[in-house]
Amino acid sequence: HGIPWKGNYSSWLEQKDARLKQEERQQEGLKKMLEKELRHRYQTGAEIVRDIDALQGYAQPSGLAFNDEERLARMKDLAFFQDFTQKELKEVAKVAQWQRYAAEQEIYGQGERDRRCFVVVQGSVGLESDGARLLNLGEGSCFGEMEYLGEETRLFEARALRETTALYFERDYREWASLPCQVRLSKAFQRTLVERLKTSLLQLTGIKR
Repeated sequence: HGIPWKGNYSSWLEQKDARLKQEERQQEGLKKMLEKELRHRYQTGAEIVRDIDALQGYAQPSGLAFNDEERLARMKDLAFFQDFTQKELKEVAKVAQWQRYAAEQEIYGQGERDRRCFVVVQGSVGLESDGARLLNLGEGSCFGEMEYLGEETRLFEARALRETTALYFERDYREWASLPCQVRLSKAFQRTLVERLKTSLLQLTGIKR
């Protein structure tokens, strides 16, 4: 099948993977409609609409149609980048990829080797472990930072809770960021990790914030 190619080879692979997932879900939906046993078919119209909406999300290309100024403006409003100068934002924007996810679409799976670090631009993301929801993250939240910094397998599964746009970078920031930008990123990661630790401790002790 011809797959539209927008961007570099890495982004082409991502688009190819999304297209294959879309085709797989189309086959699953068709099979469900043609099932001989009624209990295996769609039970309501709402179920059909839900799967169609998810397929439309998979069909979205990974390269979003934002120009450079729009991306910088969006980044500037996000909490993760709150202390970044315009020059530092441009450094991050130069290497960052933007991705749209459908509601309930998996962003990465638990146990995967994937060191991308994400920031939620719009929407919300849930972090899960063995099917249990641990955290809900909103706009401006960073996730995937532990594996990005430590190059470990994914501790959690990340899933879009509704239609979500996120930006991510994968290369070690020491390879592409200037020294001031490295310091800024390091502080942002520290802030994220401290907040994550604080949330975990509050959950363990049963204290509501």
